[in-house]
Amino acid sequence: MAASLRRAVAIAAVLLFCVSTRPALAEEEPLSVWTYSLYKTITYETMANLADIPLYAWVVGGAGVAATGVFTAVNVTTAAAAYFAHETIWNVYFPPESADEVLEVGVGKVLIYRVVSTVRNLALAYAFGATASANLAFAMASNVVDATLHAANEYGWYAYGPPVASLGFVSSTTAPARP
Repeated sequence: MAASLRRAVAIAAVLLFCVSTRPALAEEEPLSVWTYSLYKTITYETMANLADIPLYAWVVGGAGVAATGVFTAVNVTTAAAAYFAHETIWNVYFPPESADEVLEVGVGKVLIYRVVSTVRNLALAYAFGATASANLAFAMASNVVDATLHAANEYGWYAYGPPVASLGFVSSTTAPARP
C-alpha cells in the first residue's frame, strides 16, 4: 500500500508541476467564473482523488478494497460537486481585491473547504462500512493531504493561471494583479 501512496503522490506532484509551470501569455482574456472554477476543480480533484483512493484502501483495509471501485465513483462525484460549488461561490462573492489579500483569502478558502470536505469524508467512509476509528483515521489523514494539495492548487492557479472575470457582484475589477 505504501507503494500505491508513493505513486499517487508522485503523480500528483507531476500534475501540479505541469499546471504551475505554464508560461504566462501576454494579455490573456479572463476566464469566466464557471470555466475557471471547472479547471481548478479538475486539477485539485485529480490530485486529491489520487491521494484519497490509496488512503481509503490503507485505512479501511480488506473490506474497503473490495468496494474501492464504487468508493472511487462516489468519492469523485461528490468531491467534484462540493469543490466546484465552493470554488464558484468564492470566485463570485469573495475574490481577492489585490495581491496582498490573496494569502488571507486563500487561507480562509482552505479552512472552510476542509470543514465541508471532512463532513463529506466522514459520511463517505461511514456509508462504505468503515469502523468509527477507521472513519476518523481516513478523514484526518485525508484532511492533512488534501489541505496541502488545496493550498498548492490555490497558489498554482493564482500565480500561474489565467485571470478570472468578475461577475460584478463584489467589484468591477477583472482580477487582482499577479505577483
